[in-house]
Amino acid sequence: MEHDAPPNAVKANVIDPNWAHFRWVQVRVIYSLDLLLEYQGQLPENASNSFWRKIEHEMLDTEYVILGALAGGLASKDDKLVENYLLVCPDGLVLRS
Repeated sequence: MEHDAPPNAVKANVIDPNWAHFRWVQVRVIYSLDLLLEYQGQLPENASNSFWRKIEHEMLDTEYVILGALAGGLASKDDKLVENYLLVCPDGLVLRS
């Protein structure tokens, strides 16, 4: 239903594997830089299970942001996830329930 798409939406014929790969790289770089800044480029000396769970959560969040970027919208209550989505898609649709 192309008529429902925002006027600035990427046309369906442009979203090919290269576009998806670009979004994958773009979002992973944003999250990687965020983690680098948060941990000052150092892993904690005694990284706990909760640390690794947090890292795993962050990596899973990248998948949501990538899919949201490809779809043109995101529904989430997670402020950080929404913030990172808006870095990639400043005019993207955000639904917070």
